[in-house]
Amino acid sequence: MTNPMKQLPADYQVHRKDFQQCEAVIKANSQSFYASFSKLPLQKANSIYAIYAFCRRADDLVDEHHDEQGLLQLRHELDEFQAGQTLDDPMWKALRVVMNHYQINLKYFYEMIEGQQSDVDFMAIQTQDELENYAYYVASTVGLMLLPILSDNHPVNQQIAIDLGKAMQLTNILRDIGEDYQNHHRVYLPQMLLKQYGITDADFQAAKPTAALIKLWEYEAQLADNWYQEGLQLVKEIDPDSQAALLATLYYYQAILTAVRQHHYSFLTERNHVSAKQKLVIYRQVKRDLK
Repeated sequence: MTNPMKQLPADYQVHRKDFQQCEAVIKANSQSFYASFSKLPLQKANSIYAIYAFCRRADDLVDEHHDEQGLLQLRHELDEFQAGQTLDDPMWKALRVVMNHYQINLKYFYEMIEGQQSDVDFMAIQTQDELENYAYYVASTVGLMLLPILSDNHPVNQQIAIDLGKAMQLTNILRDIGEDYQNHHRVYLPQMLLKQYGITDADFQAAKPTAALIKLWEYEAQLADNWYQEGLQLVKEIDPDSQAALLATLYYYQAILTAVRQHHYSFLTERNHVSAKQKLVIYRQVKRDLK
């Protein structure tokens, strides 16, 4: 049997262990992403693992470790990477290989760090525009990193990728309202809309959401749903060998919103998940839709 690694460019083979370390990061932290992206051609899959490892490191420094100095160090390492230096670190060594094969703008990596910094210096989000700007920095940037891997036609698709990233971040926020409030006393929903809907701090301490909070939740969820519909166009435009991975990810995130609704908007007291049975339905749907 042919060793699939032999089909990769030489530098991917040389750095096989570095890419395996990055693969372990995504496998340990996101089974859903791993299930989708591991089915890509090996070079693309490995490239995405490296980018995921960077994004996960930035996110964990803030959310898990509350390590502002660590985030500053990551930015310093990115400065060195941009200057042509490659640290003796599996993530950076794998990323160097990826950058040698794909035209990925490093500004998106800097913007990702900037987005994470905004969580360190968290200030209540005032407007919908501010919320969407935050979503761009922490989520849309990831899509912009991945596009050159998923599509030779990536400049045409940038706005759709940006909107799809916003949809995914809005979905995370809507799923985690209770967790963010209880653990970090953070509310990502815009203050102007909270005031407009008559929602106060006490509403986030209740066992069940009020009708007004559900109405605001659905307002944001509809924006996300609209962007997911737009994202279907992006699926059609990327490389055929990458369409199933992106479509599965899109359907999975939409299913999170469905799960919250099916659990009677229990987002204040629990984090709703997509069940294994629902994931299987999603993967079957992907196969049908791409026939």
